[in-house]
Amino acid sequence: MTVVVVGAGPAGLSAAVELRRLGVGSVLVADRETEAGGVARHCSHTGFGLRDLHRVMTGPAYARALAGLATAAGAELRLGTTVTGLDAAGTVTLTSGHGVETVRSLGESYVGVCGLSSPRLDHAARALAWTRAVTLALQRLGDEWAKSVSLRFGLASGEIDVLLIARGHVAYDIWGGTLKIARRIVQEAEPGYVRLSDSTYALLTDVEGFVLCPPIETSAFGTIRSWSGPVVERTAAEVAASAESRLASHTAE
Repeated sequence: MTVVVVGAGPAGLSAAVELRRLGVGSVLVADRETEAGGVARHCSHTGFGLRDLHRVMTGPAYARALAGLATAAGAELRLGTTVTGLDAAGTVTLTSGHGVETVRSLGESYVGVCGLSSPRLDHAARALAWTRAVTLALQRLGDEWAKSVSLRFGLASGEIDVLLIARGHVAYDIWGGTLKIARRIVQEAEPGYVRLSDSTYALLTDVEGFVLCPPIETSAFGTIRSWSGPVVERTAAEVAASAESRLASHTAE
């Protein structure tokens, strides 16, 4: 079981320490700020820490001390992260710093959305940055993971239809033409690459390395134009080298 503490202020950090002391195996503290400590981080005067840490400290020092205690106790601090959903089963939905929210994950596919709960004019750039962050996270797991799992992405921007599952929280499902286009263009993406729809490409300012792909003919949307580029340069080079190696092996056989 994982206990999620919302907010990495003094109360949340102290709660995490106590939960670990009581034997809770997994404690995660989520906060939308990029630094733990809450309001205390902004209070330069003394007076903090006297009751619980038995010494007088400034606010920033108190915040750092509590964050250190929580980490030392074994709690995970997930900063730059917003809690955007809690369902009846106790599943908590977390949104990364890039603002990409999970809609569903099934088998080998993942559907996420950026700019829905919180409108973002830079949603295209955030979504593209998210693909790079996910790919780099996979690389950090080691060569075995990177060799056995390949990622490819399809990004499309536009209007979507939204179904709210219930009142009181942000659980939802989405569908519509934009989602269908994203699903169609990702089928053409190579491992280690991201495909952009015309609508997403037009919203980006940094498109170096992307090339126009052959048009995709569909009965529902007519001709779909898309742009392809490596998610991370090193990943694309490794994929190309791996493909050449497999081709050489096949030829030798």
